[in-house]
Amino acid sequence: MDISERKIVYKEGLRPKYIFDIIKDDPEWISLLIEGKTFHGSFELTDDEKRYYELAVLDCPQTNVRLNVDILKQALAPYFQEPIFEDERLQFYTEEVYKSIEDYNNRLSQGISLFPFRRDFETFPPRPYENFGLHSNEILIPNLYSVHHITHRYIETVKQRLQGIRSKYKKGNLSEELYYSEERLRNKLKDMEADYNAVIIGYGKELLPYFTEWKEYYWAKQEVNMAWWAFNSKCHCREYMTFGKYYNKSVCSVIRKDLGYIKWALKNSSDFILKGDDLEEFIEKAGYDPYDIPAVNSALPSDETLADLASFLGSSCDLESVVFSISHQPDIKALVSLTEKYPSLRYNITLKGDLYLITLSGNFEDKKSQSYNYNSTEEEPESAERTVREFIF
Repeated sequence: MDISERKIVYKEGLRPKYIFDIIKDDPEWISLLIEGKTFHGSFELTDDEKRYYELAVLDCPQTNVRLNVDILKQALAPYFQEPIFEDERLQFYTEEVYKSIEDYNNRLSQGISLFPFRRDFETFPPRPYENFGLHSNEILIPNLYSVHHITHRYIETVKQRLQGIRSKYKKGNLSEELYYSEERLRNKLKDMEADYNAVIIGYGKELLPYFTEWKEYYWAKQEVNMAWWAFNSKCHCREYMTFGKYYNKSVCSVIRKDLGYIKWALKNSSDFILKGDDLEEFIEKAGYDPYDIPAVNSALPSDETLADLASFLGSSCDLESVVFSISHQPDIKALVSLTEKYPSLRYNITLKGDLYLITLSGNFEDKKSQSYNYNSTEEEPESAERTVREFIF
């Protein structure tokens, strides 16, 4: 599934929000959006957005198949007749097994649901059966061991308890009758385990259609999980400064502390790019989007236009920072003649990807006006510009 970086106005008067974020936080609103019941009226989700939404809100499967505890009691009844089962610990272990089955039945009635928006989604996923990740020909066994650790292997737990009881006999703390009962049960443990497993595995076979459906549900949520973290790492990234006096500081902290430096970096460093939450925070703090492309000024400027930017931009234009992004190398002569005509004007050309960025600052004062100092250094972020406009030609 490809991720979507589209935004939509979630609540009137607020900034647009990523559709993927809204699906995670308020899927009911997305449902209304699809039905045309929001202030947006008719609005179409993309195929990826629609699939992401459908999988994110996919309900956990449920089943009416249940294991009756009495069936297990009946299967184990011949072994429970041994007097050794009067032992309180053995009684407790047995009651815990019954309780785990009842709890398991309740979990199936509620659905074993998954929340996909977390990093540890794959680590310990809740599942209705033990052998997760199995091949199709493997026997599915109900996962009845979530209540108490002693129920994890009931027969093994009984065996360990019998060993403890036997040591009591050696110390004279156990009657001969109970000792022989313990020995008889010890000799029957393999049969007891076979009867116990037969009931549990038989229950698993009855649940096979549900297990299959739940596996499909798991992989659907896994797909949402992978899409979410791909989207999150791209659109909610937090970058660190890789140069200058704020080296290794988070970009968001520099935005809050020294917005002028960020403006300077945008203008002077071809490798510095704001994205994700850092870009959102900059827009909120600075009041403009440095990558916003206005609908106006869409005509291709010729070298003559570059030579007479005063008429192109207007003499009242705030030139603290105007950035032209063009796909061809500009005529340097035109820019040189421009600075000769307006000594207060400064320009800088950098290559950013496949585009040439022409950064202009200063004003259109004539030769009689006091000239500006051309040099601009990283240590003077105060000279960073207030307005950045990008014209794509």
